[in-house]
Amino acid sequence: MIPIIFAGGSGNRIKEESNNKPKCMIRLNNKPIPSYILYNLINNNIKNVIIAVGYKRNVIIENFESYFYGLKINYATNNHNHKTGNMYSLSIFYNQYNKLLRNKDVIILESDIIFSPSAIKTVIKTKMLFFQ
Repeated sequence: MIPIIFAGGSGNRIKEESNNKPKCMIRLNNKPIPSYILYNLINNNIKNVIIAVGYKRNVIIENFESYFYGLKINYATNNHNHKTGNMYSLSIFYNQYNKLLRNKDVIILESDIIFSPSAIKTVIKTKMLFFQ
């Protein structure tokens, strides 16, 4: 399973909180929101992730770099995210990471939504129940 995390949003509705950074880089308990997501992926033995970046992508890339506690991070950029949205981004990323995604299940995650590790575990188990 390869997660794709959409992290291209600017946070127009919360400008006072996301000043000069992508909205997902707002800190909770002194950590940017995606770090919670990445920890959850690691806790579920996921080894690769694609982070879809756009607005101020350098802030995200500099913060997480290529590896996060053993989790390989691949970045894909949609330079038109503010005009096109996630589905267009998904088509770009699929073409860019075709070999990585080929014959793999994909889970789509939003970079500004925190969830428990059991949520990913449930998705993995549900897939195994229904598609074997």
